[in-house]
Amino acid sequence: FFTVIIAGFVTDFAVHRGVRLIIMRKLNQTIGMMVPAVLFGLLCIIHNQSASVAFMIAISGFATFGTSGAIASPLDISPRFSGIIVGISNTAGTIPGIVGVLSTGYILAATNNNWTVVFIITAGIQVIGWLCFTIMATADIVIE
Repeated sequence: FFTVIIAGFVTDFAVHRGVRLIIMRKLNQTIGMMVPAVLFGLLCIIHNQSASVAFMIAISGFATFGTSGAIASPLDISPRFSGIIVGISNTAGTIPGIVGVLSTGYILAATNNNWTVVFIITAGIQVIGWLCFTIMATADIVIE
């Protein structure tokens, strides 16, 4: 909760100081996806329960920076139709949520409850998503 507020304030402050909006969107998305990707990778080598819990909490906190990144982008590219875009993307985003839970169960069953495979796949998906956003994102109006 607090990291969402911090990211929003920092983004607004920077934009009002002259930083281009797309730079802030991509910076927030980088923090929101790459820091968790690194932490998921580190979870594969950490064998301390307390540290693992702390890493999972940190992952949840850093992931919220995406609220000021990709999640806010529909307002940039189409203010008039942003609600429709968010509705479509949230609907499409539900499918990986369902498939991910199912896949995790299969992976854990096949690997004798080895979370390392799950964390590596998750980190990889984070990196791919970050690359896609970084390459394709714009803050310019695309749909009038």
